[in-house]
Amino acid sequence: MAFPTTLETVFAGMRQDDPRDNIRNQALWNCVDFVPQSLGAPLRKRAAWYYASPDLGGSMIMGMCRTFYYGAGFKNVAVTLAREIYEFTDTTSSLIGSWTGTDTISQNPVVHRKDADSWLVVIPRDSGVDPPMSWDGITPVATLAGSPPPALFADVWNDRTVLGNSLANPGRVWFSALGTAEVWPTESWYDFSDPVVALAAMRNAILVFHFRSTSRLKGTTPASPTTSGDLTADAPFEVGCVNAHTVVKYNDTVIWADLTGVYQTDGVALKNLTADGGISSLWFTTLRDMDDTYRFAAGVVHDTYIITITSNGQLLDCFCYDLLRGFWYRMQNMPGFCFMRVPGRTAEKVYMGLSNEGRVASLYLLFHPHEQADEADANGVTIQPFFETPFYRARQSASGRTQMSFSLQQWKWLFANWDMHSHVGAPVLEAGYLLDPCGVNYTTIGSFEQSDVYKRARRELGFQSSGVAFRIKQIGGSSETRFHAIETEFQALEENRLKQ
Repeated sequence: MAFPTTLETVFAGMRQDDPRDNIRNQALWNCVDFVPQSLGAPLRKRAAWYYASPDLGGSMIMGMCRTFYYGAGFKNVAVTLAREIYEFTDTTSSLIGSWTGTDTISQNPVVHRKDADSWLVVIPRDSGVDPPMSWDGITPVATLAGSPPPALFADVWNDRTVLGNSLANPGRVWFSALGTAEVWPTESWYDFSDPVVALAAMRNAILVFHFRSTSRLKGTTPASPTTSGDLTADAPFEVGCVNAHTVVKYNDTVIWADLTGVYQTDGVALKNLTADGGISSLWFTTLRDMDDTYRFAAGVVHDTYIITITSNGQLLDCFCYDLLRGFWYRMQNMPGFCFMRVPGRTAEKVYMGLSNEGRVASLYLLFHPHEQADEADANGVTIQPFFETPFYRARQSASGRTQMSFSLQQWKWLFANWDMHSHVGAPVLEAGYLLDPCGVNYTTIGSFEQSDVYKRARRELGFQSSGVAFRIKQIGGSSETRFHAIETEFQALEENRLKQ
């Protein structure tokens, strides 16, 4: 009597640095729009994103920020490619200002104090010759007061606004006076030999990113006209930053992207998330043809670092890193140009500025499919997840254990364990296989229909091969898709037998 062999019941993300016939850690070769391990099933279809603003002038969203609770209160602010600044809610928007010119912004605006009782949004411009814009929620948008430098990048550190990189001084970092963004001492700055491309203030340091390296600025007090300050700098990491929009703070660490991968640090140790997660080669392949049209943006949604790569407003890829479990997977239809996190009393909200339309999307329910039955994202694109398995080389030994073998097997059946349902259509899970570990063209063997309850079914294979890989691809939209296990039934042939 033959017995099915379980191939996978734990799907630990995806890996492509390992050979496809030797992938470790129960990982997949590819995993798209299925969220592994964290939503009550080994694989579960992600939920949809929805619009969180009206149309903001029809121009793509270049940066966003959320203000503090005091002063004029909580406000969502977005800056568009057309140099227009909007205040927005899920259903309303108001144009609060703009500026003339051809420049835009290189990162999200930052929020600091104007004085003891009010906040100030600081919007750095990327011309390198124009000072930042500012808004206090009450008076009109205006050029930032206090004779600030015309810097491209900004952050807030130790109750000071920090600006970096002007056309005249690309390697310089400036500091405002303590407690306000509208006073700029004339000698309060620090110079680096390489241009500044991003800033990230931490508890123990300021990370100053360059194209191919990262500096660390330590101390408590910058220089001023009357004191020399105590800031010192070193260069702990030989990796740079590809875009300021990839820099995200997470639990006293900073995560960012470089051409060589995605990195995380607590200010001391450096971790290469792409290498550890097994997608360094895929990352390189994605960026191999990179040109000036490429745009990167990232945010953290429920302990998942999401980074999007777009070109001319169109999505090239979206990678997701589970920060708690340490693996990668991917998502489709995530055209993000910038991200904004809004901490709340009951639930965290994360917004995504869209690259292909002038609106903001909410990712609030992205990892809560049980609270949402939408089968498509707000722009009408149906969510159709799929995954690709490793290339399995296996035979059943006399002890009943499965071990790797390059000999021929007679592959008989493929078993799937799933549940999937829709309120409006009839989705299916299409199954396919390939017999070459380096192949890309799958042979379809049938499909598994929707089922409101857990179901196990099989489809016939009927071929001889020394190995096989499978793809399970959803066709059509569903309000729920969960995949629990994949099995196969095969019979080992003589070990010295060759395929005819």
